[in-house]
Amino acid sequence: MTDGEQQWEARTNPAGTGFAVTRVDGEDLLVILDSDAALHSGVIATATTATAFRDDGAVAWGPVSVNGGMSDLGLITIEMLGGALTDEPASGTALSPRTGKTLDLPDTERPAYAHGGLLASNTPTGVAVRDAAADGAPLLWQSEPEAPPGASGPARVAADPTRSAGEMLVLEWPTVDGAQFTVHRFDDGTLLTALPGAPATRSLSTPTGDTVFFTTDTSNGRTVIAVSPTLGGLWQHEVPSASQPVSATTDSVWFTASSGYLKWDVDTATFVDDPGPAPTLVLRSGTTLMATTQATEFTLTPPP
Repeated sequence: MTDGEQQWEARTNPAGTGFAVTRVDGEDLLVILDSDAALHSGVIATATTATAFRDDGAVAWGPVSVNGGMSDLGLITIEMLGGALTDEPASGTALSPRTGKTLDLPDTERPAYAHGGLLASNTPTGVAVRDAAADGAPLLWQSEPEAPPGASGPARVAADPTRSAGEMLVLEWPTVDGAQFTVHRFDDGTLLTALPGAPATRSLSTPTGDTVFFTTDTSNGRTVIAVSPTLGGLWQHEVPSASQPVSATTDSVWFTASSGYLKWDVDTATFVDDPGPAPTLVLRSGTTLMATTQATEFTLTPPP
């Protein structure tokens, strides 16, 4: 889609409770929740359902009853307490990407992050990753064999859901010198790199997902590190302490600066000042979404 025309729509309660994207057998599905809440009259939801749609709007499954609202962690619902989402980790319920039904997990596993049909859960001994889209959600790998030197306890999925990105999973390990963060390939646990510091802001991916950029804070300031799911750590570079990642193409990455933007040029491996505007979003096709002077209007530019 590069012309900005509406492809399809799904009508839900305006007081609905979120959506998530997942994957089954290589097909991406959009899961949308709906509920009977009526916030304008103070009525909280008593029933919530989930429905999965294919990219043409056809229903893949659902609606099925679910417990609570969608979290920021992927296809994981969170209990509603008094009409608000709770941040109690034990309240998360993982849904099957294939059916929408609650996954039957061991009592010791607490769902922490889901993406692309995979599920990572915290356990008393570390992190367990399962193929949530397969029958029975078989175990793929566990974090214990991946412990870095100096780890003094079990790993946990990094608390902020934006720290994990796409096909990568970020784990947090306790050490005597403080927390250490490692990046792993989500499907098999392969160690890709250790982050130079604590993740400071959202991660950012190229449109094709072949590189993810993590922004971290270290004792020397803020550092950006680029990680490939096949090659591991590619490069790292310091940026101003307040810089935030904005968007990325296959050959450029934009970060906020005190005036305008900093643009990383992949070919020359250097940062250059860029007055902007920076793309708001770059799609996998190469189509670029640009903001305009109107808050609700954007322009689409096809790939060169």
